[in-house]
Parts: sequence; C-alpha cells; structure tokens
Amino acid sequence: MLDLQATFRDIGGFGLYQVIVCIVGCLTCGFCGMIIAGGAFHNLMTCSANATAEDIVAAANSSQHGFTTSVSAEYGLCDSQASLGELSGVFLLAGCIPGSLMAGPAADSIGRIPGLLIGLLCTLATNLLAALAPQFWLHLASRLVCGFFASWTMGSVFVYGNEVLMTEHRGRYVKSYNLGTAQGGVLLALLAFALRDYKWLMIANSFFVIPPVIAIAFLPESPSWLLSQRTKSVKKVKRALQKIAWINRRSLPESVLSLSSGGQGEESLQLEENGELLETQQTKDHGTPRAMLGGSLCTSIKKLLSDRVVVFRLLSTCLYSFSSGFAFYGFTFVITHAVPNIYITFALMAAVETPALPLLNIFSRGRTLFFSGVAIFCCCVAIIIVFVTVHSEDEQLSTGVIVLLVFLAVSGKFFSNIAFCAITAVGAEIYPTAVRNTGLGLLMATLRTGCMLSPLVNFIPYIPARFATIGLACFVAAFPTRSLPDTRIQDLTETLVTDGPQPPLPSAA
Repeated sequence: MLDLQATFRDIGGFGLYQVIVCIVGCLTCGFCGMIIAGGAFHNLMTCSANATAEDIVAAANSSQHGFTTSVSAEYGLCDSQASLGELSGVFLLAGCIPGSLMAGPAADSIGRIPGLLIGLLCTLATNLLAALAPQFWLHLASRLVCGFFASWTMGSVFVYGNEVLMTEHRGRYVKSYNLGTAQGGVLLALLAFALRDYKWLMIANSFFVIPPVIAIAFLPESPSWLLSQRTKSVKKVKRALQKIAWINRRSLPESVLSLSSGGQGEESLQLEENGELLETQQTKDHGTPRAMLGGSLCTSIKKLLSDRVVVFRLLSTCLYSFSSGFAFYGFTFVITHAVPNIYITFALMAAVETPALPLLNIFSRGRTLFFSGVAIFCCCVAIIIVFVTVHSEDEQLSTGVIVLLVFLAVSGKFFSNIAFCAITAVGAEIYPTAVRNTGLGLLMATLRTGCMLSPLVNFIPYIPARFATIGLACFVAAFPTRSLPDTRIQDLTETLVTDGPQPPLPSAA
C-alpha cells in the first residue's frame, strides 16, 4: 500500500511546495478574516433623518472614528432604525455557520482545489455585491452568502494543508494559517484608518483574493484525497505527486513510478486496464474501502456518529469550540468599550494573536486546551475582582484602572487565541480521513455559533456578569478535553474504529 508520509519524505518533507502551501494558507485565511472582521467598521457613523450634507461632514469630522459613510446612512436607516445597520456583521457570521457545515461534504465530493477556488471566487463576488447592493435586503442576503463561502474557504484550505504536509510539519502550517488572521486584522485596521468609507473598505478587501487564487490554480490536488476515491485514476495520484516533486526539485521514488506498470505497485493497488483504482489492500482485508469520501451531509454525519469514541470526541471538541469562539470575540467587545480609538483596538487585537502561535505545539493538545480554558477563567475572575473592588458608580474609572482592565482583557484574548487555534488543529487531526472534513465542519459550525452569539454578552447590564459568562463557559468546556488523545505529532487517523480488523473468534478448544 502506498505510504504517503514516506513518499512526501522522499520528494521533500518541507520543500518549496510545502512553503507555498503555508503561504497560501496564510493569505487565504487573511483575506477571509478581513472579510469577516470588516463588519465592525460598517456602521460607525450615526444617521439622522433631518441631517443635511453639511451636517454629515461635520459629524464625520467630530467623530473619533472619522467614518463618512455607514450602512444605516446608505439605506436610510436613521434615528431609531440606525441600529439595524449592525445586522451586516450579524448576517455574515450567521452565514459562516452553514458554510462550516457544508464545506466538508462538498470538498469531499468535488476535491480540495476545486472547492478552494469556488469558495474564494464566490466570496469575492458576494462581497462586491454587498458593497454595491442598491437595497438593504440585498445587502444582508449578500453578506449571508459571503459568510457562507468565506467559512467554506477557510475550512477547505486548512484541511488541504494538513493533508499535504508531513506529521512533524503540520504545526508550521497551523501557525502560518493563524498568522494570516493576525496580519489581516492589522491590515484591516490600517485600511479602515486610511479610507474611512465602508464601501471602499469592502472593495479594497476584495483585491487581496488575487494572490491566493493564482497560487491555488497551480497547486496539485491532495494525493490523500485522490487515493481515497475509488473511481479516481491512479495516473492522477501519480501526476499530483510528480508535480509536488517537480516543485521541490526532486524525483519520484520507485514505489510511485511502479504504480501504473506493475511490480511493487500491484501489491498495494489493483488496477484495471484503463488505470482505475479498484480497491486498496485494506479493502481486501476488511471488506470496506480505506475511505469513502463524498456523499450527502446526512450520510457523512451518520458515518461520523457510528462510533462511540468518535461521538465523545465530537461532543468534547464542539463544546470547547463554542466556548473558545464565544471568548475570542467576547474579549474583543470588552476592549472596544475600554479603548476609545477603534483602530488601535483592532491593531491591538491582531498583534496579541501573533505571540500566541509559537506556544501552540509546545505541550500536548489536551494540556493546551485545558490550561487555556482555565487561564481564560482566571483572567475573567481577575477582571471581576477589579470591577467589584475599584469600580464606583459615582466616579469614572481612573487611567490606571483602565490600563489594568485592558491588560487583563488582552491577556484573556491571548489565551482565547491559543484555545481558538488549538481546537481548530485538533479538529483537523482527531477525526478519521473518511469523515475528517465533516467533523471539522461540525466543529467550525459550533465555533462560529459561539462567535455569532458573543455580541449578546453586551446585553447583560452588569459588566462583571459578562466576564463571568465568558469565564464559566471556558472553565466548564476545558475539563472534557483532558481525555482527548494527543495528535500533535501523530499520523492522521485513516479509518473509524469500527472499520478496523475484528478480533478473531475463539477456537473450539
């Protein structure tokens, strides 16, 4: 049977091709992150029904943000309806939920590279349509679909990178993938500061799709996905590996060259005369294919829930992903209220994500998840203590107290970013190949649900209660992760537990 890990090692474990994949993951995640986070700048300017053009200019000049346009002003949602402009960001985050859920089965059916190209181009088209929509309902519909394809793209590129990198190099890809979010946040703050117009900001964000689209169009399909397709030609697997070897300036090993000409290849793959892959060695041994990807969403979820061990891992990771997404954006809203300048806030949020990435692969996955959740809880408790002991309703908070609260909130964001990255890495590593995209899609759907519901924490009137909600959610979700296996430098699981060899029957004796 063809060993992809050994083949990747022979044609370059971490060569130019793997570097390009890391850069593509960084650029793709940065582009989608800018699209998703850009909604925070879309409704900064208030709208008044009786305001003239001079009043709008004066309001923009006197505002601490300086934006000259907003969604509410563009569509005439003034006075009491001005808050409806916030639905622009809510609808995009809502679209991320079904996008995370549907990206897995779709990419399993049509392939990683086609799924990536479709996701990027549709994200570009719907983002431009939302910027130029003549009516408010069309703007919201476009944002909903844009969030769907943005989440689709982020999930697909993450799975592709984990499949084409060796186990000892997957941590580098996870770091570069999440580094794109940090870079995208800083760049988004700079663009918003320079443009001060939500329409031009959306259009400017769209231009960052060009580099990843060009690079992805020339990347080969994932050999792991091609091998898991029973109806795919072995020539396509060989062609993909040959392209990877050419980029790395290596030659294909004999085990790959013999796949279509008999010899060693016939021991692992049985072929028809037309070169179609019929079955793997595992099929002959156990009666089931090595991986049956594709099919409907219901079929994929049913296969995912067919094993109790996988079900427990799914529930544990989904609970943790919900709490980490809830805390990740919850701390952002806290700092937004503490720091008056929104551009500094976003730059600070993006900058604090970068130093968290090197800590991702130092400890085991379970310990990283557990201690990150406990650290978030401790930061929330410290903030509550500061508020209860120092805060006074008659007096405003002093500068020193504000700095202390911002520091604690940034520390909480720091640990929530570690939790956010670690649970995403676990989702791509802990599930078998046959249901990996579906499992990651369910995990990302719960993560996006936590992100979407995080603004609701500001409706709680008492500020310490907001931090208590965030901290308790992370504290409760941290404990089930202690029983998860460590997948940090392990090979990806290929089959479900129930697909493995059955124990032998007892003898008559």
